[in-house]
Amino acid sequence: MKTKNDSVVVRFKYDATGNRIEKRVEKYDTTLVTRYVRDASGNVMGIYGDTTVLELPIYGSLRTGMFRGEVLEGDQTLGRRNYELSNHLGNVLSVITDNIGMSQNDSTWANISSVRDYYPFGLDMNDRSWTDSTMQESRLGFNGKEKDSSKEWGNTAYDYGFRVYNPSIAKFLRSDPIAKNYPHSSPYAFAENSPIQAIDLEGLEKYKVTGRSFIPMKTLENPWYTPNFSASSFAGDDRTSYQLNTTDFRTEQKVNVDFDNRSVSYSNNIASGTKALDKVGKVIETSEAGPAGPAPTFGKSFLENGNSVTIHLSIDAPNKLVAGAPAINYQFDVTITPSADKKSFDYQITGATDGFPAYELWITDETNNKSYLLLNSNPIESNETPRALFPPMENTYNLKGNSKSETPAEKVDFKDKKNTPKK
Repeated sequence: MKTKNDSVVVRFKYDATGNRIEKRVEKYDTTLVTRYVRDASGNVMGIYGDTTVLELPIYGSLRTGMFRGEVLEGDQTLGRRNYELSNHLGNVLSVITDNIGMSQNDSTWANISSVRDYYPFGLDMNDRSWTDSTMQESRLGFNGKEKDSSKEWGNTAYDYGFRVYNPSIAKFLRSDPIAKNYPHSSPYAFAENSPIQAIDLEGLEKYKVTGRSFIPMKTLENPWYTPNFSASSFAGDDRTSYQLNTTDFRTEQKVNVDFDNRSVSYSNNIASGTKALDKVGKVIETSEAGPAGPAPTFGKSFLENGNSVTIHLSIDAPNKLVAGAPAINYQFDVTITPSADKKSFDYQITGATDGFPAYELWITDETNNKSYLLLNSNPIESNETPRALFPPMENTYNLKGNSKSETPAEKVDFKDKKNTPKK
């Protein structure tokens, strides 16, 4: 329940799985009720104002639009079906209707009902947003989420299922329900403060895949020394263990999988900046952080069967301070298949890495809050040097197993776990 000092009371009802099924706005002697009818997976199938149908979502493999018309037999009114055009973050950039225009020379065009651009954290750009005054404004916007327009949380707020997000302050208005699993991140932050390349889920994703590379040494002697580049070493990540939750890495990719809703998204794909040091350890040059590689993808058959998913991870992260230096590379296909009782999962990991630096790949099962280190490689154990960054990738893998046979952990010391056997 949300109460304001202007006599507005907002109440919500949720089903057993945490999905919103009713919103009730009470102001003075007026009550506005919005109800959501969902299927077994939680997808919205109908939206009602009291008992009147307001919208019926249109689905392909994902939601593609809304039908705002009445159900009639033998009749069809154009313009009542709205189709959403979105970007890679799910942001609804424009909405077109099925009332197409056509000229005598057979050219056609769509009628646009709204256009919208967003600042990075989701606030509408005033001079780049427009809605046809003769049409009803779309309720869906940033990340494809429903906009709460009753202004009880400011001018704009978005419903993320388990939390409400205010783009004006770039924060959620309550803490993350699974915040204890991510102590390195603020429980109110949106998309770990990386809104250009990541989105935030409802807060209860079922599986998370985390892949990283890192330099375990505190400093690394510069193997690429040239007269025009005076750095004698680079700052490493200074680690003696594999860690689920850490900010000490060269690259990090995180992918979230929700089998109930058949959705896959990534929440991080970043390469850390490099620090060059002089002979006394003073920082003399740095590079900016950037993408670790291409955005993670997944096998589209998951959208059809929903029983198993294969995630494709790949990084290509060069040292930006040294022209011509080889990049850190890995390529993985990670397949997750939950068991019938949902108490464990089968996994298969195939792919390859460079011999340097260190690598770790974790899978977290959010249904029981258990995480598993399923692939690890440490160049200190294998006596590999930065020369192993040159192609081809030395270490190849083909791993299979079930989580029941693995020991859950969030931190594993190097001395307690040997490098994963290569293929």
